[in-house]
Amino acid sequence: MKSFAAFLTAAALLWILCAVSPVEAGRYGSVQSPARPFGLDVVDGVQLRDSDALGRDFSSNDYAWMTQVLSQPGGLSQTYSSASATTVLLDPGRLNILTDYNVRAYFVGEDAGYHNTLGFNPNGAGVSAGAMLVFPDMSTDTGRRDASAPLKPRDFVDLGLITGGSILDFFLIANGANGGTDVFTLDAGANPDGLRHVAIHARIDADSPYLLLGFEDLVGGGDMDMNDAVIALDIGVANVKNLLNTVGAPEPGSTLAFGAFLGISGLANARRRRKRARHGAGAGADDTDTT
Repeated sequence: MKSFAAFLTAAALLWILCAVSPVEAGRYGSVQSPARPFGLDVVDGVQLRDSDALGRDFSSNDYAWMTQVLSQPGGLSQTYSSASATTVLLDPGRLNILTDYNVRAYFVGEDAGYHNTLGFNPNGAGVSAGAMLVFPDMSTDTGRRDASAPLKPRDFVDLGLITGGSILDFFLIANGANGGTDVFTLDAGANPDGLRHVAIHARIDADSPYLLLGFEDLVGGGDMDMNDAVIALDIGVANVKNLLNTVGAPEPGSTLAFGAFLGISGLANARRRRKRARHGAGAGADDTDTT
């Protein structure tokens, strides 16, 4: 009887240990961009896609609809509706975090000739005190990761615990990995041209923890399809719902005037043609996961 009781005790302890065992850790990539524009440090290293349970869940259940938004005419500048997802555009002026959450950013894709840098600031103030880099070089390519194209779609970075009451700002440093200094934040008024350079999508047909953010990287707005650098931001269902309830649509007056759009668009399209010639038509595709 005593031995049986001891067995039950041991079994119970084993069950408890398994139940409270650490969450599966992701795997850091062997290729990490050394770029540190403005001397900013990274919040954490880039981890390989599908290297933990959360990453695999993102790949299986959410990445597909995000690529559909990205590939629609007009890119991320338009709302999206299909059988797979329905989104609305949020006002990107402020990202208010209501409840504590361990935030994660996934790289979704890019269509830029530049080697852009993405960063964030939990104090909501762009490149200032508290700012850190998320993806130092948001470049991807077919084939193996290397110094000039260190990312694959669905690679991710953990931003750590963001406490409720924080106001997040994300910023793009245009060609930051190659010394560029133009910074575009969520606050259009703080941008060099006073224009909005980011679109933020949230789903309204499902309880999703994700926001989809896309950036334009040219002063003057480029082609305004907001797909030069695209990430998915996991901020938790409660925080997304709060933004849907409290944040309106972008102000139409912050977009580029049509005449200027035509001129800048030609430059942007030429720049993208150079990128496709360099990287090939499949640049950014979800290809073989080699490191």
